[in-house]
Amino acid sequence: MRHFSTTAVGAICASLFCATASYAEVTAAQVWESWKEMSASWGQTITGTESVSGDTLTVSGVVVSMTHPEGTMRGELETVALRENGDGTVTVTMAPEYLLSFTSSDAAEEDVDMTLRLTQSGLEIRVDGNENAMSYDLGAAGITLEMVEMTVDGAPLDMNMAMTLSAPAGTYLISQGGSGPMAAEGTADAMRLVMSGTDPEGGATFDVTYDLSEISANTLTQMVAGVDTSDLNAMLQAGFAADGKFGFGSSSFSIAGVDEGQQFTASGGSQGGSASFAMSKESLNYAASQRGFEIALSGSDIPFPQITAQLGELGFSVTMPVSKSDAPQDFALLTSIRGLTVGNEIWSMFDPAGMIPREPANLVVDLAGTGKWLVDIMDPAVAGNLDGQPGELHSLSLKDIELTFAGASLTGTGEFTFDNSDLESFDGMPAPSGQAAFTLSGANKLLDTLVNMGLVPQDQAQGLRMMTGMFARAGEGEDTLVSEIVITDDGQVLANGQRLK
Repeated sequence: MRHFSTTAVGAICASLFCATASYAEVTAAQVWESWKEMSASWGQTITGTESVSGDTLTVSGVVVSMTHPEGTMRGELETVALRENGDGTVTVTMAPEYLLSFTSSDAAEEDVDMTLRLTQSGLEIRVDGNENAMSYDLGAAGITLEMVEMTVDGAPLDMNMAMTLSAPAGTYLISQGGSGPMAAEGTADAMRLVMSGTDPEGGATFDVTYDLSEISANTLTQMVAGVDTSDLNAMLQAGFAADGKFGFGSSSFSIAGVDEGQQFTASGGSQGGSASFAMSKESLNYAASQRGFEIALSGSDIPFPQITAQLGELGFSVTMPVSKSDAPQDFALLTSIRGLTVGNEIWSMFDPAGMIPREPANLVVDLAGTGKWLVDIMDPAVAGNLDGQPGELHSLSLKDIELTFAGASLTGTGEFTFDNSDLESFDGMPAPSGQAAFTLSGANKLLDTLVNMGLVPQDQAQGLRMMTGMFARAGEGEDTLVSEIVITDDGQVLANGQRLK
């Protein structure tokens, strides 16, 4: 999957803008017409009453509507003014409020009606480009999206929600005609989300506040025309692709709730994080990370004034093919939890004397390999009628396996291949062959400590040591065990040379 940089986006913009002699010249009418064409490509319609006065095209009573199987959407904006600046660019200003309503269809499980209000302060958009593509440069003092009302099966729902962006700014490029690249990048000084409400059935109440700082995002989407936008597989096969990154600085949150007289609160935050995604017909990639996370919990059902936990780093990433193929494709999966600690109030429940080492815990699972789909898994018709195995696993690499907790540590690596023509040797699983090596340190000391604390009976500890001896042998260093697991081509399973199967 290709990953696009800001330089690449700039090159795309330049090539589109220079494709004709009408470089960097756009009229108010062209901008308004492009909005209508773009809405149509998304299955929407946009209407309004147009009037021209001097260099300004004003559209009054703007209505954006869309009907889909789940219901309808309707947006209403009082006015949009598009003023030609005399240099081939257009400045767009809008009424400060935009109403957006959603209504579920008869086929939905619940009859839901919801109205949102988008309020902006100082929003101004500058449009540049030509008939091939238009670029938008925008900025505002602030933008707020809030819930006006919501009903479920005709009954009003006690739900309040408001999300505010401070000093949002950004640029984006839109190719004309419903196909071609759509690039965007933006920033905001901060975001605040506030929610509160009452459960209509149980009467439980909740209040949520979430703050995020230093927000940045960029995306690049390759649009395709003439394809049903509800069919992701068809879009991917026609050339649709998307790529994006999201980053943020420090964050904080607070949650408070009451249910049947029982109170609950949670608060915390993090030092920052990021996320990225990329999708094409070749593969899907997603990654997210967060650092410096902490949380504090308290409530009527918690037997302490407060429970606390901290996490140094949390990471997750996945890469996988998404289309049917004849040849094996690469995949990867990473889960990383580092520096996990809990407060002494938790430890004191079972270790008041502090006998167990309270070092930060780590968990890492880093896998890679090759495989292939025998069907297009993104095709809804296929996903709902799977018959047999949807794919094949061809190789698997254990790049890094780590579990560290209470002074004990397990690490490992390995490489395996799989024979998909042999589904009998391992009870329906493709027959593996390869080897893996594991090292366990500090386990005997931890087990002795648990026995001395009375948490593990002596006979169970002895049985566990005997079982471990079947798979492991003493390694270098004190309290270290190693195990080499080998699966041969003829189906034998060996542990340190001893045959297990």
